[in-house]
Amino acid sequence: MRRRVATAMFVYGCLSSIISLVWLSAALLSVNIHSIKLWLVESLFVFHGCVLVLTFHRNPGTVMWPPVLRITSQRTRAAKVILMLVAANVFVWLIAIFVLVVRNEMPWAEWVLLPFLASCSLLSTVYIALHWGFRPENLFPRAFLKFAGNPFGVIMRKLVR
Repeated sequence: MRRRVATAMFVYGCLSSIISLVWLSAALLSVNIHSIKLWLVESLFVFHGCVLVLTFHRNPGTVMWPPVLRITSQRTRAAKVILMLVAANVFVWLIAIFVLVVRNEMPWAEWVLLPFLASCSLLSTVYIALHWGFRPENLFPRAFLKFAGNPFGVIMRKLVR
């Protein structure tokens, strides 16, 4: 059962990453996508939220699922590069929004908002696919996982010392 859930979440991450990439492309090409019904967007948002809850379920010390993909050093390296590129994309759009707002160029800042949201969606969906496909222990160093699991606790321990 756990293997099926992991495979289903991995497939969801892959398919939704493709959809997010199409959304980003449409946003960059200024395609009018305002005809989508609000109830559909809300339903997808709720479903994606449920997937995120399953993805970030915390149960320390137990292995909830095996990796969907066979782990090799090349695949792990490629997954890290993809994740870094998608995160850099979000960061660039965020900087663009900040610069345009500071320069008071609101029409351009409003135009950049849609690619930024599509990039955030792409980052989220790519992470879901990589999380279920590789398991976080195979992608990130132990110190990062410890920090991501409890950032407030790690910071407080450093400050108390």
